[in-house]
Amino acid sequence: MNYDDLTTLGIAFGLGLLVGLQRETTNNEMAGVRTFTLISVLGVMAGFLTRTYENPFILPVLGLSITALLIMANVIKIKKLDGADVGQTTEVAALLMFAIGAYLVLGSQLIGVIVGTALAMLLYFKEHIHGFINKLKPKDLAAIMTLAGISLVILPILRDKTFGPFDVINPRNIWLMITLIVGISVFGYFIYKFVGKKVGIISNGIRAV
Repeated sequence: MNYDDLTTLGIAFGLGLLVGLQRETTNNEMAGVRTFTLISVLGVMAGFLTRTYENPFILPVLGLSITALLIMANVIKIKKLDGADVGQTTEVAALLMFAIGAYLVLGSQLIGVIVGTALAMLLYFKEHIHGFINKLKPKDLAAIMTLAGISLVILPILRDKTFGPFDVINPRNIWLMITLIVGISVFGYFIYKFVGKKVGIISNGIRAV
């Protein structure tokens, strides 16, 4: 008996329950606890079959089958209910859970657990995220875009190599420090704005230190 495979199944089962529970509490009619758990376990089984038979077509065929089922469910929903609200969140979450289940087998379990947990948290904090976005002003959005630009665009393209006198100049490390300082400043600003003056002062004090 392969206990690693049993552990993988257990992780997939738990992640499916976690995400499905969140969807169930929102009275979602498309998929709930049972559906998300089954999709997650199906992803694991697709990974097992792909690994055992070394067939690269098993995983995409099952993925496309789930996609077709979700499309059919939405079509039926539209025909039966007038003015039905057909969103994409649940469908995308279902496909992602299938991919996570497969990746638990064929990739990294740690990354699979992180992505699955992050998905559940993202779905759970939906209202808070929307409320936060609605409060943003143009200057707040500019601060976020500035941080995204220096951390996600500029930082990855800088070379992680030292040069200059005594080989002490490293562009990537220098820019990483700039990103850290800007990130703390932006973080402190939003804490000051949305949480309170005292907490914002503390975060800015950390940056000064």
